[in-house]
Amino acid sequence: MSMIKKITAAVLALVILGGAWAWIWAPLENYKEDGLLYIKNGLRFAFNYKEYRGGPAMVNQTFIVDDEFIVFTDKLIYENGAPASLYFKSDSPVEVELEKFSNDTHETVWFKQIEAENYTRDVIATTFEGFDRRDFDAYHFQLKNSDAGWFQLKVKNASETRYLPFFVEGKKESDILFVESTDTMQAYVAANGLRTYYKQGKRHLAQDFTRPEAYPMDYQLKNFKQSSSLTEKDCKDHLANADLSIKSGLDAKKITYDNSSDEYLDNYKNISRYKLIIFGAHNEYWSPEKIKNIEKFLLSGGSVLVLGGNTAYRFARKVHSMKVFWGQGFLKTRYENFIYNHLGAYYDSNGYDTYSSFKFINSSSPLMKKQNASIEFGEKSTIVLCEKFAHGASGHETDKFMGTRSGFSVIASGNNSGSGGADIVFKKLDAGGYVLNFSSVSLWHGMDDPVIQEMIRNFIELAKNSQPEKSIQPLARNEAPA
Repeated sequence: MSMIKKITAAVLALVILGGAWAWIWAPLENYKEDGLLYIKNGLRFAFNYKEYRGGPAMVNQTFIVDDEFIVFTDKLIYENGAPASLYFKSDSPVEVELEKFSNDTHETVWFKQIEAENYTRDVIATTFEGFDRRDFDAYHFQLKNSDAGWFQLKVKNASETRYLPFFVEGKKESDILFVESTDTMQAYVAANGLRTYYKQGKRHLAQDFTRPEAYPMDYQLKNFKQSSSLTEKDCKDHLANADLSIKSGLDAKKITYDNSSDEYLDNYKNISRYKLIIFGAHNEYWSPEKIKNIEKFLLSGGSVLVLGGNTAYRFARKVHSMKVFWGQGFLKTRYENFIYNHLGAYYDSNGYDTYSSFKFINSSSPLMKKQNASIEFGEKSTIVLCEKFAHGASGHETDKFMGTRSGFSVIASGNNSGSGGADIVFKKLDAGGYVLNFSSVSLWHGMDDPVIQEMIRNFIELAKNSQPEKSIQPLARNEAPA
């Protein structure tokens, strides 16, 4: 090949590469955040494959939603005293009731009747922005400075009723923090037939999807202990209602705590003063910031109590006005050590949707002082109306012991068939704190069980009385657990 032809080929290659670079890279300029690369109206990529085991890959799809009744709030999580908005599309006037929930009761805050003025049958939604609020009627209201916890908007038109839960961050006064699984709630709950999951590709494993703020939800908050009737679906709940039951059990033992959303944990300053952080029934989706901050919290002498299962299994991150969800497990990612060193048990599908009791493995645990360690416990739901649906506190989804190299010991294991039982694991950390992981989504059915109560009570006593011994540096991300 002559020199001229070589130069021509080189120039042509540079032009092609430059064009490809401009086509891919230019739109990324405003959408690059901490290693994740986003394209506004095309494919999305995460090039740091080793960190996220695939990362989110998705497109900004557009949907035409043909539904006579659509309702949504402008957010899932509010600060106390903040303004809030309800958006709705209805072919008839709506009745709106705002309900405030405590762990055992709920009350009506206000009731409104609102005319529907802006009705159009078809509206557009996208996976990045959700609905255009201008296509909807709106009702704006003000939250009180004293408001905190879970609220629910019950919105009813002539033919349907929808339930919109939202969470309000309250004052932080205790040395114990209970974390509401708001990311997992967003991941699991939608309405109006919208679906934002994406097919598998070569570089992302499964279930990459989005939840914009302007996105409909439909989930009815309930106080199970006070309900006159419960369905099988109720008794297999794994979201806010399961956590209300867990917190009701804590309240019964006079355990006081603050509440927060998952997003609150993305800032370490928010959690640094606590002695103990409690996770509820199903805290599956974790942001990388949350993982790092909980690790730092434990390495600085804090303690963690997990009253659920399938904990820390997939990723979530807020990007602009939406949440991005992705991944198929933390193992073989840079966060694998977090599971080994700080949770001690990890989810697999063995035992899915089975329920059973626990049996003791380690009868000398410091968490058992009064109970006979030879007995089985958690044998049935302590919520009477759920007894025929949930036959034990080890169930729904269960996490399994990660092995002795994790430094955890197994206190008890579930009797579920097929190696499906949850492993209750415990560890005293070098930094002075403790971790107790019950590893079972259905643990909320056993919150009134005397053995489970004693384990929780004794662990909280250990955690509150612990003293930081030394601050430990985290392992290098590519370093194997000890």
